[in-house]
Amino acid sequence: MIKIVCVGSIKEKFTQAMIDEYLKRLRTPYQLAIIELKESKHKNHPPMMVDDESQMILAQIQPTDVVIALDIHGTLGSTQDFHKAIEASFNQGKHCVFVIGGSHGYNQAVRQRANIRFSMSRMTFPHQMVRALLIEQIYRSYTLYQNIPYDK
Repeated sequence: MIKIVCVGSIKEKFTQAMIDEYLKRLRTPYQLAIIELKESKHKNHPPMMVDDESQMILAQIQPTDVVIALDIHGTLGSTQDFHKAIEASFNQGKHCVFVIGGSHGYNQAVRQRANIRFSMSRMTFPHQMVRALLIEQIYRSYTLYQNIPYDK
């Protein structure tokens, strides 16, 4: 199973449409769950906001889960590296949990819990777009695993 734990909801219809398309493609091969957490109410106090959201993220993670935290300061890798991380968690018989923090990120406790900190780019993207890109890469990983041609 793959879980995506993320802070906030998708607001743009075009982003949601893209996510829905990839979720439809993934419905059969993977059990995929998206857990949307509410943004902290401490919007005027970012450190409290980060701590609140980080606690909510950690509450969704089981001790045996393989956690891949998306982090701009994480390891840059290729699609194949991404695929290998998912495949490794499956080979261990563990759930793969991706974490997307809120607008101010997450705290050190989430970083320490992560088995892998993976960067999709050194550029900064809106969290909603990151979710769409993540789901697309999960689908791409599936096509690699099944040796299915992927239209570029």
